[in-house]
Amino acid sequence: MKKSVNIMQYGIFIDHKKAIIVSIDGKNNAATEEIKMTESPARFSGESTDKTGMFRHTLDRQSRKQNKDQNEFRKFCKEIATRLKFANQIFIFGPAEGKYDLYREIEGRKSMSNVYVEIGSSDKMTKAEVIRTVQKHFSAFA
Repeated sequence: MKKSVNIMQYGIFIDHKKAIIVSIDGKNNAATEEIKMTESPARFSGESTDKTGMFRHTLDRQSRKQNKDQNEFRKFCKEIATRLKFANQIFIFGPAEGKYDLYREIEGRKSMSNVYVEIGSSDKMTKAEVIRTVQKHFSAFA
């Protein structure tokens, strides 16, 4: 008995606020999914203070906010990577540096060790432009 092999090609447009995932199956049918990054509630200035922490190290708001934003984006990349099932080829593109964070997340997963991943740059795009870009990219491989 032969196993059915699902061939999936994914194109991911990623920004720091949202991601659009375009999946193309073996019959060249495209499906899209949009994921927005959830942000934790903002804290008001004056709600917390700059205090000296352990070992006389000052904990400033700016570095705490930057660390929090970085951790939230890392969770966002993990959420995107879990949605890529049966992937054979992945094309990641977008205007920001977030595409490299997503690339590192995908490369770090054992289940995706044999997936071909390519990175490209682009400007901001609409959903229709993203779909056309992904179809054009993968039609070159066919």
